[in-house]
Amino acid sequence: EDLEKARDFFVKYLNGKSNDLYHNKKTDFRSYFITFEDGARLEIMNKPDMVDAEKHLKSMPAHSCDFSHELAGFYFPI
Repeated sequence: EDLEKARDFFVKYLNGKSNDLYHNKKTDFRSYFITFEDGARLEIMNKPDMVDAEKHLKSMPAHSCDFSHELAGFYFPI
C-alpha cells in the first residue's frame, strides 16, 4: 500500500534507480519504474480501487493458488 516504501526498498537494497512518480489524476493510478544495473526494469504501481490480493484470497481454499514470489533471494508474499 505504501508505494514510496516499496520504491525505497528496491533503491536501497538492490541498487535500483527510480524515475519520478507518475500520477494519473483522473484514475488516481500511481507508479514508479525502477531500473537496475543489468538493464532490467520493474514497475511498481498502486490504484486505490485495486483488489487487495491477500483479502481476496482469504475466501479461496489454501491449496488453490500460491501467490508468493522470489526475487534476488528476497521473499515477497503478495
